[in-house]
Order: sequence, then C-alpha cells, then structure tokens
Amino acid sequence: MSIRTYVGRGLMVAAVLAGTTLGTGTTAQAAEPSVTVQAGRLVLEPGERGYRGLLPITITYQGDEPTGANLEFEEPVAGSFVTVLPSEACMSGPSETGRLDVSCSVAELQPGETRRVRLEFQVLTAPRGHAMRAADTTLEVSLQSDPAVRATAAARTLFRSTTGSLSKPQPYTQDTRSDLSVTAGDATLTPQPDGGFAGRVPVTVHWAGDAPHYDLDARFALPAGFTWTGTDPSAPCGESCPLPGGTYMQGESRTFDLLVSAEPGIAPGATGTGSTTVSAQWFGSLDDVDPSDNTAEFTLTVG
Repeated sequence: MSIRTYVGRGLMVAAVLAGTTLGTGTTAQAAEPSVTVQAGRLVLEPGERGYRGLLPITITYQGDEPTGANLEFEEPVAGSFVTVLPSEACMSGPSETGRLDVSCSVAELQPGETRRVRLEFQVLTAPRGHAMRAADTTLEVSLQSDPAVRATAAARTLFRSTTGSLSKPQPYTQDTRSDLSVTAGDATLTPQPDGGFAGRVPVTVHWAGDAPHYDLDARFALPAGFTWTGTDPSAPCGESCPLPGGTYMQGESRTFDLLVSAEPGIAPGATGTGSTTVSAQWFGSLDDVDPSDNTAEFTLTVG
C-alpha cells in the first residue's frame, strides 16, 4: 500500500509539472512571464578624478521562452553615467531635470535565470571632507518579448567622504553654469619647405566648476593672411575644435597647441592679432559664470 501511494503521488506531481491532467489529455496554458529587479545602493568613492562607484542590480526572469530585456533609469547626477557591466548597448537623452534618461539592453534571459549587472557612474567634482547624497535612481526593467511586463526598484546615491564616512550626508548641488577661463601665448611662424610659414600658439584652458558637459569647444579668429590647420593633440575640428582629452575634472587645466600657417608671399616680420574663445556643451552651450575670461588674444609674427 505504501509503495502504491508513493508511486501514485509521484505520478500526480509529474503530471502537474508537465502541465497536463491525467485522464483528460488537456494541456495547461503557459505561465504568464514575469520579471523582478532588485538594486543595492550606489556609493560613490572619492579618488584622483572626483568620485566613482558601481550600482549593483539583480534581474530575475520567469517565463517559458528566452527573451531579452531593457533597463531604463535616470542618472542621479547629470553627466555621471559611464557604462553598464557586462557591456551592453545604451542610448540616452536629456530629461526634464537636465540629467540623462538612459536605456540599456540586457542580453537574452533564460527561463528562471537570475542576472546580475552593474551600472558605473563618475562625478567629476572635487572630493569633500563630508558625506553627500544625490537623487535616488529609479530603475525599470521590461521584457522585449512583452514590454507590458515591468518591474521597478529604487537605489539610494551616496558620496563617501574623504575620511571614509557615509553618515550625516549633506545634499550635493551640481553647478548649472560653466566656469571656464583661457589664456594663450604669442607665436612666431617659421619658414617651411613650400615657402610658407607655420607656428604653434600655446593655449591653456582651466575648468573651475563641476557643471555637466560633453565637450569643451574652442573657436579661433585669425588676422588676414593666417589660417589655422588643427590642434596638437589633434581633434576632429570643424568650425570649432573639441578640446583634447574629453571631459574635465573640477580644477583641471590643460594646454594644447593651435597650429597656424601663413601662405607663401607674406612679408617676413608681418604681425597680427588672433583670439580663441572656449565654451562648454551640454545639450547646447552652457552659460558661463564669467564670460569675460572665456576669450584670450595672441600675437602672430612671421619669422
């Protein structure tokens, strides 16, 4: 009797797991897909270039078929999102707060799989001796096979102090205007094999604030008879040049050379005055704290 009972129960369990009812031959409907998301907290650690940290996320998928997913969030600090790990394709655009709305794909999830991903952030502001807090990050996960299935989670954002503390965090307030200044040196153009002349104008740019920015751009104006041909280090120049090196850390200065030439036939000893003007870009040009020091003049002399 006990053996029959054990076998009978075993058969019944097997039938339920297979999605059928004994004696009827009826197949049960597939389970509705579901997804859950859990998030830790984002702790931004102080370092040589501001603060950097990882936000851990756990995604669990239940369904009958493999599917990809999308992870969407608004970054806690404008311009702070770096990448998702493991690496996936991400798209971003401006939100109403001025921060980025980000959407990243998640590689195919298998039924019952739990996937762990991390979001990397960096805030290029000077580390402080006290802890700080920024906006919470709301994460939303949807399935590519059924976008109506969604799950959300919230993550707190903290900046660790330079003394290692997270207690009593003060609000972090990011600049909304750039704080740029530029200086430039004079240049003497020397003869070239083709009969023309070439020289280098040293340009130094200082970034005092921590406003979000994609690029710092430089525009150049030169007197008649002179042209500029690029920068060193090189940059993909058009009407202006993005400053070499990418985004700036608060308090950082960089120097590059503006490459200038003069056509053959210009008189040796000729001089002229040129200028360079710098600006910061974040979905358009940012207003600057003091535009008067965003332009620097220099003298060009044909050797």
